[in-house]
Amino acid sequence: MKKNFYHLSEITPGVEKLKVHGNSKGSSTGFYVLDQYITLKSGTTIYFIGSPFSGKTEIIFELIIYCIKKYGWRVAIFSPETGTKEEILAEFISKWFMKPFYKNVHGNLSESEMYRAITELQDHLFIIDPGYYDMTVDGFYKTVDEIEKIHGRIHITVIDPWNELKHDFGRTNRQDLYLEEKLGMIRRNAQDHNRLNIVSTHITDQPLSVENNIRYYPPPTPREIAGGQSWFRKAQSLIAVWRPPFGLKDQNDIPYEENEVHLIIQKYKPKGVGKRGTAKLYFSTEANRYYELNENGTKHFPGANL
Repeated sequence: MKKNFYHLSEITPGVEKLKVHGNSKGSSTGFYVLDQYITLKSGTTIYFIGSPFSGKTEIIFELIIYCIKKYGWRVAIFSPETGTKEEILAEFISKWFMKPFYKNVHGNLSESEMYRAITELQDHLFIIDPGYYDMTVDGFYKTVDEIEKIHGRIHITVIDPWNELKHDFGRTNRQDLYLEEKLGMIRRNAQDHNRLNIVSTHITDQPLSVENNIRYYPPPTPREIAGGQSWFRKAQSLIAVWRPPFGLKDQNDIPYEENEVHLIIQKYKPKGVGKRGTAKLYFSTEANRYYELNENGTKHFPGANL
């Protein structure tokens, strides 16, 4: 039976180690620029927020591809907005070889590459039925446990997005209380199973900004998350995904690129494992992958040579 209290003498050895070594960082994201601010730490949660089509799913899939290639991690994912289970797998196959999947697109991957990707992914990627309309938070993690019993440890779980789950606010009909309970449960699940639990969620309607006749939405803030401040309070790491307006310039008078995406780290825990800041990435439609620019201007695709 798990203990729920400790005498300080039992905690002291761990505190002594913490004093000397500090909090350990997690595994690399594959992006040098992003690793400056945050890493992938087992036993924690990461919440991605942003407006529709901002790139939340793309960056989550990017991290999954790298973690499978680099670390051999197993991932369970529920991503109904991506499409059917076949369409989800097709997306991962495309990213695996950095080529278009569909036959009518120039430069598409071969059938042999498709089957090779399936073989290399099959023991690492588990797609939870996106057509399960009554999937709840508890049901999702129960399904993950079932996968784990059959196939071994699951290192990363993904709910993408939150609003595709079935939510019952209970007799109080209080969304804030429901969120406090469920988001707390997700954090404890990560700790108890030493998993990285990832959740994406949408933001509420933002006021539209206009500059030089260009209409755009500003970077999302925690106060704009659908469901309120419970997300910010319960999050260990919170990352906003924002596509800057093409045609405008940043604070350094540098024009935004059309394929530019900003990952804005708005919160990180535990202390000492990250910092607030913005990682700038770019999306390649040809490779169906994100990349960063090296100092010499060349493109770096994480895991491309693995």
